[in-house]
Amino acid sequence: MYRFYDGSLINLPFNLDLKNWFYIGILGTLCTSVAYVAGVSVMRTLSAFRVALVTNLEPVYGIILAFFFFKDKEQMTGGFYIGALIILGSIFLYPIYKKRKNKQ
Repeated sequence: MYRFYDGSLINLPFNLDLKNWFYIGILGTLCTSVAYVAGVSVMRTLSAFRVALVTNLEPVYGIILAFFFFKDKEQMTGGFYIGALIILGSIFLYPIYKKRKNKQ
């Protein structure tokens, strides 16, 4: 078993081929940098809720891109996708609920 505090991780090899570096670059660029720049650029016109939504959905963008890149190799269960749908549904249904509540 490898532990950070006892130095056993220092001797582990960190070998990534060019294909893995390419995927890391794409995920890092698209899922983090582009989303952050987009979030910052729209902060003047959107509400704080929507800006936080853009920022907090970065892992979802990464999961969606990983699904397209890795296709059959992904190992997510059906429960994962049900949970993701519940989370995304609640995120997108909240503004509708809030708008209807404010009308009353």
